[in-house]
Amino acid sequence: MTVEERLWQLVLRLKQKTAEGSVSWEATPNKSTFQTSFPKYSVRLAELPGEPENDYDIRIYDEGGRLLESASDVAISKSIETLTGQESFKAMKELYTMARRQALGVEEALDELLASLDEPGA
Repeated sequence: MTVEERLWQLVLRLKQKTAEGSVSWEATPNKSTFQTSFPKYSVRLAELPGEPENDYDIRIYDEGGRLLESASDVAISKSIETLTGQESFKAMKELYTMARRQALGVEEALDELLASLDEPGA
């Protein structure tokens, strides 16, 4: 299995585990990048400006903060013959959206806003 194929598998597994709630994401100093950490490695997911739509980039860092590998949705789809660009874009965009919402506490904010609107006089 190539590095790109394994990165693709990592994207799919992170997407699944994030949806299940067993992977947690946090914000980074870069407002368009979110990170999840493991005992020896960290994974960062970034949204990058692109045309006609933004691209998504996954990066793996070691415990010392050294970049080990990175790939965009475009690079992954070009490296895997059976994968279309739309599949990799969609999966990475969905993962990024879930990571962003979790890191920023979007669900909690929505719950609190909805509860406030249910209060008498609102």
